[in-house]
Amino acid sequence: MLALLLGGCSTVNSMTEWVVGADDDLDEEISTYVEPTPGAPTGLQRAWSHGVVGSPDKYMPQPRHFEESGGALFISGFQGDVTRVDAATGRSSWDVDLDTPIFGGVTTDGARVYVGDADGHAIALDAATGAEVWRERLSTKISSAPMVQGELVFFQTLDNRIYALNAATGKRVWFHGGSPSPLSMMGAASPTAFSHGILAGYSTGDVHAFEPQTGKDVWDRNLTVIGGRTELDLLQDVDADPVVSGLRIYVVSHQGRLMAIYAPNGAQVWQSRLSALRTPLLDGARLYVADVEGYLHALSAEDGTPLWKTRLSDGMLTAPTRFKDQIIVADDSGRRFAVDPASGRVLGMDKSGESYQADPLIAAGGLYLLTRDGDLERFE
Repeated sequence: MLALLLGGCSTVNSMTEWVVGADDDLDEEISTYVEPTPGAPTGLQRAWSHGVVGSPDKYMPQPRHFEESGGALFISGFQGDVTRVDAATGRSSWDVDLDTPIFGGVTTDGARVYVGDADGHAIALDAATGAEVWRERLSTKISSAPMVQGELVFFQTLDNRIYALNAATGKRVWFHGGSPSPLSMMGAASPTAFSHGILAGYSTGDVHAFEPQTGKDVWDRNLTVIGGRTELDLLQDVDADPVVSGLRIYVVSHQGRLMAIYAPNGAQVWQSRLSALRTPLLDGARLYVADVEGYLHALSAEDGTPLWKTRLSDGMLTAPTRFKDQIIVADDSGRRFAVDPASGRVLGMDKSGESYQADPLIAAGGLYLLTRDGDLERFE
């Protein structure tokens, strides 16, 4: 069951602000939630906290709003800020205001920083100075963080199109147009590289694999589950980034399936009925997934066997990450959880009072979290 996807809102009806194509008569029962009582803090020590980007006007579900390269963090804000800060100190070296919302997030190849805005512009900035290098108009809102591979940078738009652009010039190399969906989240999985090409997840529940230089289809796989009582049940978006490990790809959709796929041909290896918007964590032989109901799941990566699940939140969880032998996950009520990877037992919980809506990042020996108010926090 879907609990709270929209930060700061108490009913699922508020989701209509960012569910594209939704009517106003959504109705969903909210399940009873009991907050964990571990009796101990997480042990995370905040090294510093700095305000780095402006607060968003509304919650957007795509979590990839900061990236690390060469000891620098590049952060994109919902209101159009792009900032470079030192990963060790949090001090900013430049800040650029693009003056239009950034829904999808940011990526970098070390030389340039790439973002896509709400007006459909793919933009490259100089990583050292923040100066604009190029700008290319695409079809509509860019709904996920870009991805760089070699000389190409890949952008995905809200209408299920993926564009390959020359990373140095912004010149269009190819694009693929998927089938648009009448009802979708305001977000998407980021294009992801794997051994046989590029992966893209669409709001139709499809995962496509492309040859990166030409855009030729390699294979596609659909995660859709037929049926449902409400419009929320019909949302089949693939918003979580695919997780690649050798010849295995793990993908999950909203109100759909978690699936392991054989990379060369897209064949299903196993599947589990599980709905998620955040990228799973593959850690050794286990796959950890934060679902849309506030549960953290552990499954066998080999065959999908459920190992444990723990209810952590009555809202939206971030993606899980491994830090100092614990699984760390936060939520949009400002709680940080430390979970035992083997058992799912909640080892500790902190309450900060600030909403966490971007996924954690491990870099430069620390754990970074970005709050809804635009504060970047480093924990050690």
